[in-house]
Amino acid sequence: MVLLPRARDSPFTQLLIHVFLILACVVAVYPLVRILTLSLGPISKSFVDPFTVIPKDASPINYLKLFGDKDFVQWLLNSLAITVSVSLIAWRCLPRARMPFHVGSFLAVRRRWCSC
Repeated sequence: MVLLPRARDSPFTQLLIHVFLILACVVAVYPLVRILTLSLGPISKSFVDPFTVIPKDASPINYLKLFGDKDFVQWLLNSLAITVSVSLIAWRCLPRARMPFHVGSFLAVRRRWCSC
């Protein structure tokens, strides 16, 4: 496949692309920051200020309870074992299944409709 050089975008178009990408990053990262914020603070003040990154009375007590009092590490290991075993079974069995939409059929359609 031959890639032709693309015309250079105007500075305004580049600015719009960068603004869009920065906003997309903020939208993608905000839920993760919010989860971290909620996990550090007490439950009573969970929904007071949605834009506070680190609460004033932040403490790792919730994490100490999670890893100390509960069997969280065992739960994680169980999830990992199930994920790995299902992935290995699928990796081994699906190529033999002869499904109508396997990878080869997609490549054949691509070769028929695209001259690349």
